[in-house]
Amino acid sequence: MNIDNLSKVTVSIEINGNGPTCFDYIFGISSSGLSSFELDLYKKSAGDSLSISIPGTTAPEYFGHLFRHVYQLVNLPVVPQTCDARITIVTVEPSEERDVIKAMAQSLGHSCGGGGCDCGCS
Repeated sequence: MNIDNLSKVTVSIEINGNGPTCFDYIFGISSSGLSSFELDLYKKSAGDSLSISIPGTTAPEYFGHLFRHVYQLVNLPVVPQTCDARITIVTVEPSEERDVIKAMAQSLGHSCGGGGCDCGCS
C-alpha cells in the first residue's frame, strides 16, 4: 500500500545520530495542509527510506504539525543548525475512523502559529 490521504503511517526517524525512534500518524490530517515532510513521503510504501538535510531554522516548517512530536521523540537538547535525518517507512495501512478523529483533535490542539510556546516553532 502506498501512502495516500488518511493512511496510517508508521515511520522510523533518526536525526543527527539521535534515535532511531518510531511513531505513527495519519497522513494529510493537518488543517494547515501537507507539510514538506508529508510531501516527501507521499506515494511511498513500507520499506522505502529517504535521507534529508535541512537547516534547523526550517525544521518546524518542514515537519509542520508533527515537529513538536518528532523533536520530543528524538530527544535533541536544542534544534541543531542542520538536521540530517534518515526516515524509513515502517508500515502503511488504512486508518480507522477513531484514529482520524483523534489525530484531528491533536492537530488542532497545537495552533500556536509560531509564537511563544515551548515546541520550538518560533
